Amino acid sequence: MFRVPSYRSITSDYLPKLHQQITKRLKHACSSTDFLSLTFYGWTDRRMRAFYAVTMHYIDRMGQLNAHLLTFNPLSGNHTGENSFHEYDHVSTTISIGNKVVRLITDNASNNLSAFGELVIPGFESYFITEDDIAES
Repeated sequence: MFRVPSYRSITSDYLPKLHQQITKRLKHACSSTDFLSLTFYGWTDRRMRAFYAVTMHYIDRMGQLNAHLLTFNPLSGNHTGENSFHEYDHVSTTISIGNKVVRLITDNASNNLSAFGELVIPGFESYFITEDDIAES
């Protein structure tokens, strides 16, 4: 006989186990690729609540394009560059993808430029050399 699970068992048992399973699958997916791209998007709803989402895109060893939603959460505080970078750092640390990110895609809002403008992905330093840097050397 089927029994509908209680609210307490769903929130304290089922959802945490499901979250662990999904995180484990995402980590496994990340381990199967050498390079990936992240898309970071933040917005505010009509009630002035801030949210952000991070999606991951990569091509697996079979040549298939894959995309996963890594997080979709309320953003604590305002859409400042500092808050945005903190959320990026949290996601990349949780899923252990920091050394595999080759592209970070955002819109050109000033908070994103301040959050990620100084982020230089290892191995891509030459892409971030400005004309001013060349003139100085």
